[in-house]
Amino acid sequence: MVETSNSSAAGGSPQVTYSFATRGDVFELSTTQLAATWDTDYNKSFYYDDIDLEDEDVKREAGWILRYEIEALFHRGDRSRILKAVRNGEIVGLVMVEEMSKKEIEDTKLKGAAPERRRSKPTHGTSDEKYDLYGERFDEWAHDLSVAWGDWNIMLDALKSHMASAPFFYVSGLGVKPEWQKQNVGTTLFAKVKDYAEDCNMGLLFLVDKNEKQFYERGGATFAEEEVKGKKTTYLVSWTSAGGAA
Repeated sequence: MVETSNSSAAGGSPQVTYSFATRGDVFELSTTQLAATWDTDYNKSFYYDDIDLEDEDVKREAGWILRYEIEALFHRGDRSRILKAVRNGEIVGLVMVEEMSKKEIEDTKLKGAAPERRRSKPTHGTSDEKYDLYGERFDEWAHDLSVAWGDWNIMLDALKSHMASAPFFYVSGLGVKPEWQKQNVGTTLFAKVKDYAEDCNMGLLFLVDKNEKQFYERGGATFAEEEVKGKKTTYLVSWTSAGGAA
C-alpha cells in the first residue's frame, strides 16, 4: 500500500489524505478516537453505568488511557501501524492495526471475570478527614481497567480461534469524527487497511460492536461468528484471509 494517497468524499467534499501516523501524532490521534467513540454503549459501560457524558474530568482520563494505548502500539512489531485520515491538517479518522503472531496468542492468557461495576463514581463532598481524598479515589476509579476484562476475554477467544491462520493483523481501534462519518472516510480507511494487509500477505481480524456492523459490511467485511455479552452489546468476528478472500 502506498503510504500516502488522496480521495474525495462523494458530493464534492474537501480532499482527505491517508497516510501512516507517527509518534508525533499520538495526542491528536487520541483526541480523534475519543471524539469518534465517546458517546457509544461501549464507552458508557467501560466508564461505568452512571457516567455523566459531559464530565470533563472523566474525558481527560479517557484521553489519557487512549494515548497510552496508542503509544504502546508504536512499540509493537514493525508492521503494527496506525493509518490516519487527514483533512486540512486535522486528523479526522484512524484505524489501528496490530500484528499478531501465533506465539503471542499462545502466550496470552484469559483474565478473570470482571468485578461488578462500582455503583457510583466519586464526587466532591464535605469530608471530616484532614485532607480531601476525592482526587485519590477518582484516580483509582478512572484507572480501574478491570471492568474491561470481559471484553478482553472475548477478543482473546477470537484470536485463539483463528490461531491456525496466524500471522494476521488484529484491528484494535477504528474511529472517524462524527462530522465525517457519512463522508466515506471510514469506508476508505477500511479499504486501505485491507490493501495494507494484502501487501504484507496477512489476514485481518476484527471485533466489531453491533453499532459498527453496518459500516464494516459496507466496506466489504463478512461476519462469521457472533457473541452476545450482557443486554446491549453484540460482538461479531470478521476474518479476511490473506489475498483478500473473505
